[in-house]
Amino acid sequence: MYLEVTRPEEIEVSYKNEQGKPCKLKANGLLSRAIQHEMDHLNGVMFVDRVENGIALNEELKKRGFAASAVKPLKK
Repeated sequence: MYLEVTRPEEIEVSYKNEQGKPCKLKANGLLSRAIQHEMDHLNGVMFVDRVENGIALNEELKKRGFAASAVKPLKK
């Protein structure tokens, strides 16, 4: 299922490397989107939580045989 998800174009993340040393990384473009996507997974945020167009989401769910009422956001 493919729907529009709005994300910041550029991000800065803090993390620890393999040796435990604090690091920072600025990312943009695809790397920025990938990091945000993976952070969502780690934080329990689902794709349906990020889709802003509820009508499009409901239409796509129906196409695939899912009831919109069966898909509930985990976090808001």
